[in-house]
Amino acid sequence: MKKIYIYTLTTLLLFGAASCKKPNQFGTTNNDPTAVRTPIVAALLANTQNNLGSYVSNGALSGAAYAQYVSETQYPGTSLYTAPSNSFTGNYNGDLEDCQNVINLAQSKNSVAAATILQQYIYWILTDYWGDIPYSQALQGIKSITPAYDKQEDIYKGIVAKVKSAVASMDGGSVPGDLFYGGDAASWKRAGNSLIMLVAIQASKKVPGASDWAATAFKDALAAGPITTNAQNFAIDYPGDNYKSPWWGLYNGRTDWAESKTMTDYLKSTNDPRKSVTGGSFSDPALTDGGTVSSDDGVPFGVSRTDANNYIAANADWALVLRADKRAAGSTVYVITGAEITLATAEAINIGWATG
Repeated sequence: MKKIYIYTLTTLLLFGAASCKKPNQFGTTNNDPTAVRTPIVAALLANTQNNLGSYVSNGALSGAAYAQYVSETQYPGTSLYTAPSNSFTGNYNGDLEDCQNVINLAQSKNSVAAATILQQYIYWILTDYWGDIPYSQALQGIKSITPAYDKQEDIYKGIVAKVKSAVASMDGGSVPGDLFYGGDAASWKRAGNSLIMLVAIQASKKVPGASDWAATAFKDALAAGPITTNAQNFAIDYPGDNYKSPWWGLYNGRTDWAESKTMTDYLKSTNDPRKSVTGGSFSDPALTDGGTVSSDDGVPFGVSRTDANNYIAANADWALVLRADKRAAGSTVYVITGAEITLATAEAINIGWATG
C-alpha cells in the first residue's frame, strides 16, 4: 500500500510540475478561429447610427406622452402619470460602449470625431431623462466599475467641450461606416456645431448670461457653421428591408399610440400646416406603410382605458402618430434638422445671445 501511495503521489507531483505552465503556453487551443477579436470601426459606427433613430422616434414616446403630444389608446399608464420603470444600463453597455471602442482604437481622426459626436448626443438624451448620470468616470471598464454620478450642468459643459474638440479635429478624409452623410466630414462638422447650439440653448434658463459658457458655446458654434437647410439635416434613411424605420414598427401589429386631442386641437386653432403630417388616419387603407390620408382627430389625453377605447370605436378617423408615408419601412428619421437650428437661433436672438 505504501508503494501505491508513493507511486500515486509521484505521478501527481510530476503531472502538477508538467502542468505549471503559463496560460499563453496552451497555444491556440481556446481561440475561436471564427470570432472577431478586433472591433471593426465602420461596423460599430454604423450600428450606433442605426440605433440612434430610436432615440428620436418611437423610443421618445414616453416623453412625448408626458408633454401631451401623444395619447395611449390601450394601456394609458404614462398618460395618467404613472412612474415609468426605465434604466440607462443598456445604453452604457451598448451604444455608448461601441462609440468608446471606436474612440479607443483611434484608427482615424474622423472616426474618433464621429464616435464622439454620436456618444455625446446620447449622453445629452440620457441626462435630460435622468439628470445626474455617470459621465466623467464612465466607460473605463475595470478601472472604474462604480463610476461617480456627475452633475447635469457639468455633463452639459462636458458635451459642449468634447463635441467642439471633435469638430475641430476632423480632417478632409472620410467617416467610415457613415449612414448619415456618406462619409462627408464637412457635414459632420455642421452636425456637431448644431448639437452644441441645441445643448447650449437648452441650458439658457439656468445659465442666461450673454457672456456665460452656454452663450459663448452657442455663438462659437453658430459662427463655425451649423445645419441651415433640409439638405444638411442630420438624419438616417432606412432602406426598409432588414433595417426598417423604427417609426414603422410603431404600428406593426398594434395601435397603442395616438396623436393627442390636446395637440390636434392646438394645431387646428393655429392653422398649423404640420397637422396634415403629424396625424395619420386610422381609416387609411395603407395604415402602416405609404398611405397619405391625414387626420386631426386626436384621442383625449389622460382618460381611462375604457374611455379611450370607446372614443376610438366611435371615431374611425382617429389620428395615429404621423401620416403613414412618414413612418413607412423605408422612411427617414430626423435627429437634428435645419428647422430646429433656425428655432434655436431665433431663441438666441430673443434672449440677447445673437443678433438678427
